[in-house]
Amino acid sequence: MKKSSFIPKPQKSQTEAPIKITDGEKKKEESSSDEEGELKDIIPDLKSIPNIYDIPKISTSEKTSLSKRYSPLDWKTAFPETYKINDNIPIYINGNKGPNLVCLHGAGHSGLSFAPLALINKNYRIISFDFRGHGYNTMSEGDDLSEENLINDTILVLNYINEKFPLDNIIVISHSMGVLLLLKLVKKFLKIKINIKIYMIKFKD
Repeated sequence: MKKSSFIPKPQKSQTEAPIKITDGEKKKEESSSDEEGELKDIIPDLKSIPNIYDIPKISTSEKTSLSKRYSPLDWKTAFPETYKINDNIPIYINGNKGPNLVCLHGAGHSGLSFAPLALINKNYRIISFDFRGHGYNTMSEGDDLSEENLINDTILVLNYINEKFPLDNIIVISHSMGVLLLLKLVKKFLKIKINIKIYMIKFKD
């Protein structure tokens, strides 16, 4: 048997009736055109946006001044004197007269984070050091950042400073992790009845 194929008959052409636009549809078209006009006012013409290649280039002298302004501080100028306790704990010193302002840095930082303070120093001997596991500290137990070890390291540094500058008072300032360690250290000293004065400084925004 032959397969039957279905071919649709062509439909008769019909004359299209003219489309009538109602008053409601006219209002919709007018409102849409108003919205397009508002968008044009909000969205800038692409031709008015400056090309990145049209932006004036920075001169060499301006680049030099910017690099000086935002370049990292040279810690060697901030701390002219450097020592090491037991060839492991680096000590950074700025200034040649007391009292001794001993700085305890925060977690993930180093004693060099106090370089801006050292650069404007005029009346103190600024002293900072690197906790184990930070900065240039090369202690073999650098991974053991227990509270007890960090406090004992701080006591070791304070004893070193007291022996090196016996005639000058010691003032301790601290940041972040250093604050917690200082409070624990004070609590430890209070148990053996040593007179310590604590000043809490709050900086305004």
